[in-house]
Amino acid sequence: MTCDPTFTGNVYRAKCDLLDYHLASDPALASIRREENESVSIIGIAKHLCGAGTDLGLRCLHNFTHGTQRQNSRSQSNDEDFDPIDGVGGIAIATCCHHRCVWQHSCFGSPDEWPFGPEDGKFVALTRITQWSNCRNNFKSTRSVRPGGLKVRKTPISSSNTCRLDLPIDELQRYGKIAKLLLDHQRAAWIRKHFSLECEVVQFADPVTTLENTLLLAYPKRLSILQN
Repeated sequence: MTCDPTFTGNVYRAKCDLLDYHLASDPALASIRREENESVSIIGIAKHLCGAGTDLGLRCLHNFTHGTQRQNSRSQSNDEDFDPIDGVGGIAIATCCHHRCVWQHSCFGSPDEWPFGPEDGKFVALTRITQWSNCRNNFKSTRSVRPGGLKVRKTPISSSNTCRLDLPIDELQRYGKIAKLLLDHQRAAWIRKHFSLECEVVQFADPVTTLENTLLLAYPKRLSILQN
């Protein structure tokens, strides 16, 4: 990880699994709160956070606010000093690899809230369909390294790559995109429910640049009022 040389602030890097990371207990944030004597508002930013990583990141942000509130509640009950409530001021996460989403860690709501729950394999089926969105054309590239360098050979995609549906590639790609949008819009609904933020699913790059061009963009609700 590199830092912009023009940046004059402090950079702190925590190396750990997102599943185990508890922002509210992070010593760096605790130090900022002590120095500034005010609440800390954070913004969650991630580029192509793979599969369940997006959901773990969202839950990490949610636990940050929830965990700080619990700590403050205990401090008040013990007549101790307590920090102002921290908050999440915004979120910008570029999603990818939806086929690696896991229901156990997902931010898609309960099975009662939408029809693609873990029962009967519906959720797994939906995540697998998302892979079709990356069918760029009727060929796949087979790469092999030789003394002269990297050589690319194009071969037609076999019928097994279409999951035996015998559908044209462009139609498979369209269904794959729809499946990805279903998952990301459900994440956006989860963000709106658990944060005081508005959230949109936007395209941040041209498909020619990357097919993984979807961004979860969350911002304070007052900004959406100003935009309107």
